Amino acid sequence: MSMQSHQKNQSFKFGTFPNKYFRRDLEVLREKLKRKEHFAFNKAADGELAIVVGRHINRLHIGNGEFIYEPENPEDEELRAALSAALRCDREQYFLGVACPCCVGEDDARWMREFVNRDESYLTWANIFVNSNYSYYLTSIVPLYQEYEVILVCNQQANLEKLPFSVKKDFRCGLNAWKENRNLITEIKNYLDEHEIKNHLFLFCCGPLGNILTHQLFLHSQENTYLDIGSTLDPLLFGEKGYTRGYLQGSANITKECRWNFEAEKPYDVVFVVPEVNRGWILDGICQEIAKFIEGKWRFVYYPTEDIPLAEVYYLAHYSLVGKCLKEYPYIRYSQLLTWYTHPKNTARLEERVVQALNNCTTTICASPQNVKFLIDNGVEKHKVTSILGGADPNLFQPHQREAGSVGFCTAYYPRKNPALILGVVKAMPHRQFILLGRNWEKYEKFSELRDLPNFEYVEAPYSDYPQYYAQMDVFVSPAKLEGGPIPLIEAMMCNIVPVASKTGFAPNIITHGENGFLFNIDSSVEEVCDLIEQAYQIETNIRDTVIHLSWENFSLEVQKLFAKNSGFFQEKIQGLQEELKNIVQEVKDLKTDKLSLKNRNQELKIKLREVKDKNEELKADRTNLKNKIAALQAEFINFKNKLEDLQADRIKLKGKIDDLQTNRVSLKSKIEKLQQDKRTLQKEKKKLRSEIKLMQASKFWKVREKWVSLKKGLGLVDK
Repeated sequence: MSMQSHQKNQSFKFGTFPNKYFRRDLEVLREKLKRKEHFAFNKAADGELAIVVGRHINRLHIGNGEFIYEPENPEDEELRAALSAALRCDREQYFLGVACPCCVGEDDARWMREFVNRDESYLTWANIFVNSNYSYYLTSIVPLYQEYEVILVCNQQANLEKLPFSVKKDFRCGLNAWKENRNLITEIKNYLDEHEIKNHLFLFCCGPLGNILTHQLFLHSQENTYLDIGSTLDPLLFGEKGYTRGYLQGSANITKECRWNFEAEKPYDVVFVVPEVNRGWILDGICQEIAKFIEGKWRFVYYPTEDIPLAEVYYLAHYSLVGKCLKEYPYIRYSQLLTWYTHPKNTARLEERVVQALNNCTTTICASPQNVKFLIDNGVEKHKVTSILGGADPNLFQPHQREAGSVGFCTAYYPRKNPALILGVVKAMPHRQFILLGRNWEKYEKFSELRDLPNFEYVEAPYSDYPQYYAQMDVFVSPAKLEGGPIPLIEAMMCNIVPVASKTGFAPNIITHGENGFLFNIDSSVEEVCDLIEQAYQIETNIRDTVIHLSWENFSLEVQKLFAKNSGFFQEKIQGLQEELKNIVQEVKDLKTDKLSLKNRNQELKIKLREVKDKNEELKADRTNLKNKIAALQAEFINFKNKLEDLQADRIKLKGKIDDLQTNRVSLKSKIEKLQQDKRTLQKEKKKLRSEIKLMQASKFWKVREKWVSLKKGLGLVDK
């Protein structure tokens, strides 16, 4: 079922066999996530299968620790019942991935599908996220998680920092989580109710506990989306420790396209894949002719509008389909894969991608031996290339007597078909009538000039009408510069028309120049070709007899011989693998013999390991004591360092005070010197003043005395 048809469906369910494809089913999940649908996806691989079947299994050693199931344990049996219910839920929007035949074997896969008892449109692969889908999962599914509020249930050691999306809430679990952390079922239900959780995305990375949680939470609330994603995020959650699975470690599983069907269910013997653009044209016609003579069940698929179902043999009508179909439908590589190689686009070299594609085929059939050499010279493996000349239907293309009929061409328009030569020849031979059978010639820039020539007729007709136009021709010109066939050349020759063909394709292999036709170089002039056309009217050979063996029946038989040959080739490969398997079994037996001696050696090593561990414990104790002493010394050193820093601080303060005192001392000394100088000056002034006082006193005394004497004289009191 194509994605186009899915988009018309509102339910968005998985494809059903035979139209069920590993990548397409993953695209269905992607569409459901993009549309924000509320659904649950649970998955049961080999571990879950072992539990529901009732086989003892211990997977605690795998990855970051998973689970153990013991059938004799009552608690395990209770959990087994819960897991079984999770796998048999038949609610709408509850989808399930189950173990496939190529991973667990035909019997277990068949038992699982019968056990779950669901319509196939609700089922897909348990490995849908991994193997060849893992890269698509990382680039196209994981980014959609960013569009949700995510609730994650994962291992307690997981680190969420590297996840490319935000986690709103995470619940953690440990080893054997389905038993030890079953309380999470109630805890998460309560969380749902208390916080009214709606439109959230729940991701479960917790083994069988995830299966039970997916089921019970979906029943509890169908307003969220629940995905059991297993180990797909382990590299992000655990770093280097997360690369525990084959598809994460670079094993061949990373390219594995898991198979849905059982071996007996390949519905077709042969599927013909034809480009949709070639429907009803030469490539389609060749396949139709091959199919007529196949005894078996066959089908036509027109790519890319139709999906490719399972088959024993695929015949790709054109080599350009190989790379595309292998990429989109990788499982076809496990059947016989044949393709038709027409001609190179560049005659100098073959593109590397084309070489790789053709080496992925069982056989590439070339239209001419020249192309076989070209492919081998460019790197295609020799045993994968062959040539089968084209064909025509001798019952459809009947012979006629040649008289003075037209000159014919039969080709679609392409520049390589040498339209300039056609125009030149028609213009150069006005005495001859020309018929061009084909299509798309309106794309030729000079078509109006060609169409208007009076001796020219252009016909677009269904293939079934071609014989009536061939019946009007006596000479057929194949002018192309590059051809894969051309098939119309054989058709014309079967009608007893004389060919004049360029030396390309298989023309040199079916035309003997001058006997049953004429050949010219691809760079021949118009005049040279016109001369050969005139000569062709003179040939009396029965042209049909020279190509009657080139029937489509014979072509089909040759192709079917390749089917049988390749079947033998595959059988040889299987036998070779069986021999390798025998050798491996013998090696395993030898390893078992060595295992006993290794076991004894292992015991000796365990004893030595114990001694080393004891010595290591002593060293650990000594190391602890030494660490304590070092810590004490470090503490003392820190105290000493602190005291030294305090002393240095005091020294700096003291130095500052000394500097201040010295500054004050100098200032004081200056003041003292000044005071002393002032004192000396004052003393001098004082002495001087005293002298002056004495003089003044002496002077004053005598003046007073004189006055006194004078007064006394005046009073007559002068002593006698």
